[in-house]
Amino acid sequence: MSSLARSPVVESVRNAGIVGAGGAGFPSHVKLASPVEWVIGNGAECEPLLKIDQQVARLFARRLVRGIQLAAEATGATRAGVAIKYKHVETIAAVRAAASGTNVEVYELDDYYPAGDEFNIVYEVTGRIIPEGGRPTNVGCLVNNIVTLVQIAEAVDDARPVTARAITIGGAVANPITVEAPIGTPFEFCLAAAGGPTVADYVALDGGPMMGKFIDPARAVVTKRTSSFLIFPRDHQYVFRRMKNPDEHQHIARSSCDQCNLCTDFCPRYLLGHRCWPSKVMRSGLSREPIPTDVLNASLCCECGICSLFACPIPLPVREMMVQTRVALKKHEVKSPFRNEDVTINEFFQNRKIPVASLMERLGLHIYEHPAPMQGMPLKPGRIRLPLDGHAGSPAVPVKKAGDAVSAGEVVAEIPEGALGARCHSPINGHIQTIADNVMEISL
Repeated sequence: MSSLARSPVVESVRNAGIVGAGGAGFPSHVKLASPVEWVIGNGAECEPLLKIDQQVARLFARRLVRGIQLAAEATGATRAGVAIKYKHVETIAAVRAAASGTNVEVYELDDYYPAGDEFNIVYEVTGRIIPEGGRPTNVGCLVNNIVTLVQIAEAVDDARPVTARAITIGGAVANPITVEAPIGTPFEFCLAAAGGPTVADYVALDGGPMMGKFIDPARAVVTKRTSSFLIFPRDHQYVFRRMKNPDEHQHIARSSCDQCNLCTDFCPRYLLGHRCWPSKVMRSGLSREPIPTDVLNASLCCECGICSLFACPIPLPVREMMVQTRVALKKHEVKSPFRNEDVTINEFFQNRKIPVASLMERLGLHIYEHPAPMQGMPLKPGRIRLPLDGHAGSPAVPVKKAGDAVSAGEVVAEIPEGALGARCHSPINGHIQTIADNVMEISL
């Protein structure tokens, strides 16, 4: 008998199409099928300018606690809690009140980046270190985003599928807000809801400034893993640093890196005891025949961006070199030799935590730090472009065709047989206009 048949919670989560809302988009029903000792709600929200998790946790504290309890039930966990930065006093108070009389604990985190990285959060909460190349389940832990846990409670208790999610719309906009947006809502509609841009020539990000991806404003939509849309002037120093031509990265690394090692000194994986050495990857660009370990350690990179955007004094595209190296290793099917179960925390772990305020100051983003309060009314677009591949794994397969009428919450695409994926549901009442390139367009 499969784990799905044994667990009503997992079945409800699968039916609801829930995926990791923190950015990875991994199907939650698969994560919940793994037995663990500890369930941790990730409310760290360490990326600058994002305001979703802190507000969702405060406003929907009871659903959050219920979601954590359900995740513990599904996985057999005996310990459960939620990690929130100590500065969110009202949120912590609301969650503690909701958790009163339960076994759900609240863990207070320092205000640093990347506190929300699952490797960091597991260590901060449990003292356990996820092994190199490993996952939280390797140390008996399951980490889920706040929004995901609320969705789990809604799926089990109300049979509610994922058709919308909370996002922050911020940066260079007239009215920074956090609002519930239907999956598939066009970027332009979201931007208008925040009062529009305050600059004529701008770039847009899906996600936070450190790990978010630049998007095409004409094509981008809200997905199940979209945490925010952020707008910045095209001529901002931060944008210049992140949008360098990839073809220049090797040349810059070879000509400018002085091997100061600061990128490694501040690397979160290195500080957890992992053999991740960005400085050695940069050094590999200086040699025609680099030492293998100088290249292979790129497989341990978490792409947090600290090396490029904070540590490097020049600055150089260190993260970009790590990513390019990792892509090349994968292309040539070179496996990482870094698998070490016995790692020891670096003695400087506590001293090298990067305060978020310092990070924003360094990047010149502090001028965009605004409350972005949660709006009571959700967005109501008349047309959505529902992504069928907005999650990890295989795209969902349509079970409807162009011209069909659909109702909000109705299943419109299924998980392919035997594949990793997630269901998709219509966010609105309407008619399917087109289905092409893994996008289903629905209008009222």
